[in-house]
Amino acid sequence: MSKTLNNTISISDLPKTIKEKVRLMITDTEKIKLKDLGHPDICTVFTYQKIFNQSQHKEIYERCISGKLGCVECKGILAQILINKFAEFREKRKYFENNPKLIQEIVTEGSRKAREIARKTLEEAKEAMNMHYE
Repeated sequence: MSKTLNNTISISDLPKTIKEKVRLMITDTEKIKLKDLGHPDICTVFTYQKIFNQSQHKEIYERCISGKLGCVECKGILAQILINKFAEFREKRKYFENNPKLIQEIVTEGSRKAREIARKTLEEAKEAMNMHYE
């Protein structure tokens, strides 16, 4: 998947977009029909299954190599896993998009805390270097 090809899957993508991008992913080129024996080790979709679907990836592997799982179904499983995985993030993002003042408050408070830490760090560095200036 490549950002320049506009086929990356973003955690902020809508479910419809995730389904479409997963649907267009390239799979095992030798597995044409459902009953064809698959080669999950060379399949991009299966690589994603191993990362994001750890509870089912072994079963998916077995079903694929035995010709019991087609690529369309495998992609559907992956798309749903990704949609579910990113759902909480999408909700939080929507919340913050609808509350821009809250974002400003968070940034302002973070800046204040960072300045305080930086001031203390600079004091400690000056103390360590014996650089006390009045």
